[in-house]
Order: sequence, then C-alpha cells, then structure tokens
Amino acid sequence: MQGKITTFYVLAKCPNCEEETEVHQSELRAEVACCQHCAEEFEIALDE
Repeated sequence: MQGKITTFYVLAKCPNCEEETEVHQSELRAEVACCQHCAEEFEIALDE
C-alpha cells in the first residue's frame, strides 16, 4: 500500500529579493520556483 501526501508546505528564500516564498510541489519537481513577491524564477532543490 502507498500513502498519499495531503499537505505539502515548503518555504524557500528567494535569492533575488530575499523574501520567503511558498514552493509548490510541481515547482519542486521541476526544480524551478517563482517568487510570489518579485515574480522572478530561481532554481530550487532538496538537499541530499
């Protein structure tokens, strides 16, 4: 059996404006996030 993620909440610090922004699951998969403050895209990845 496999479980299902019901809540996914990640914050990342934007390297452009230094504000924290929410990262959606699809953005994390694509390794590119869009800042909700300055609308700039930046690379994102989980630390191994």
